[in-house]
Amino acid sequence: LRNSPTAQPDAAPMLSLVALTAAAHAGPAAGRVHWWLGSYNEDYPALNEKFLSAHDGVDGVMYCCTGLQVLANGSVAPPPPFLSSLARVAHSAGPAMLPVATATAAILSGDAARAIPQLVKLAAASGADGLVSDYEPHENTTAAHARAYADYLTKLASALHASKLKLAVCISDWGILGAAHWPVLRAAGADQYVSMGSTYKRQGIGGGDTVGKAHVLAMRATFTADSLVVGIGSMAPPGCENLTDDYEWDASSL
Repeated sequence: LRNSPTAQPDAAPMLSLVALTAAAHAGPAAGRVHWWLGSYNEDYPALNEKFLSAHDGVDGVMYCCTGLQVLANGSVAPPPPFLSSLARVAHSAGPAMLPVATATAAILSGDAARAIPQLVKLAAASGADGLVSDYEPHENTTAAHARAYADYLTKLASALHASKLKLAVCISDWGILGAAHWPVLRAAGADQYVSMGSTYKRQGIGGGDTVGKAHVLAMRATFTADSLVVGIGSMAPPGCENLTDDYEWDASSL
């Protein structure tokens, strides 16, 4: 995704391994491994199916970044016709989480709440297991903005849960996604909180990932163990479809 002309600076990579540290206190066996896979056009279901068929040990899929979209007036844009195919492909590995992008104007005005019944209906109709809110505003990064986003997430999580669906929320180390605003985002009651660029790449003195580890420890201090999700950049071999940047991991450092 970082090589894509439509990429956001901190957006999830197309094939970023995501290690879910659910019940981390119980040891590595309690964790799960999901993958971010692309959802950009009608070619991706087949590409993703090929990828999943060649990789064992994948427990589920989170998609990025074409999916459901809430417009500035609170309406939902017509969804891409291949959402059901994406969900079907992901179910060969486990749960399928589809992306939802929401306009900042709708968040700040409160109009985003109008979209929630339609979002839940579309998610359920696609066969997905839930939604991933990938909201990355780089302006007006105030406490009031964070509270408005959390209010929307609270209502979205409640509606999804009523339909036995889940909500994941992307977080990071900047703006309203940063640690200062994690408590208010945690109170929204999402099922998963997913780190982005702050943990994708091995980083720190001597390649020991001291920066990433510190970020994970900070997350653990705020979020419950079973909701904490750590994004790790792809170390797939060259030639793999949709491969993104080299995030400098190897088997020993992981």
